[in-house]
Amino acid sequence: MKPTTTIRFQTELFLSLFTLSLILFGKGVFATETIQLGSGTATTGLSEASPININNQSIRSQWVYTQDEISDAGVPQLIKEFGLYINTAPVYELPGFTIRMKHTSATDASAHDDGPFVVVYQSESYLPQAGGYDMLQLTRPFFWNGTENILVEICFEPVEAASNS
Repeated sequence: MKPTTTIRFQTELFLSLFTLSLILFGKGVFATETIQLGSGTATTGLSEASPININNQSIRSQWVYTQDEISDAGVPQLIKEFGLYINTAPVYELPGFTIRMKHTSATDASAHDDGPFVVVYQSESYLPQAGGYDMLQLTRPFFWNGTENILVEICFEPVEAASNS
C-alpha cells in the first residue's frame, strides 16, 4: 500500500504557478506550499509492512508516484520536504533511516528496484512523531523532471528488538 505523503516545496511565482511536492528555483518571489498525495485515511496493522514498522526489526519500503498523480496534484519540480502521516510511532528509534528517490518508468513497485537512487534524507537515528504528518527537511532536494514517475524508497537498519509498533 502506498503511504499517504505530504511534500512541502517552494516554487517561483512568475507568469504561471507550477506546484506539487517539489521546488522550482528561478527568478521572482518564492512561496512555500504543501501538497498531499493520497487520501490520508488508510492505516496499516501493527504487523503489516509500512515505511516505519519495526515488527521485523528492519524494512525497505518502495512505492511509485506516477507522473499523472504528481502532475494532477500540482507538484512543482523541486521537492524539499517529505512526510508521512504517522498514527502510532514505533517504540524504538529507527537507526540509519534513509529516504531515496529516483525517476522511473515503472508504474508500481511490484518489482524491487536496486537503483541507483538519489539519497535525499539520511539520519543516524529517527523517531517518527505520531498524530499527523511528520515532515522531514530533505538534506538533498529532489528535482523531478516533470515527465517520469518517481520511485521512493525508505529503509532503516535493524532496531534493537522487534515490536508490534
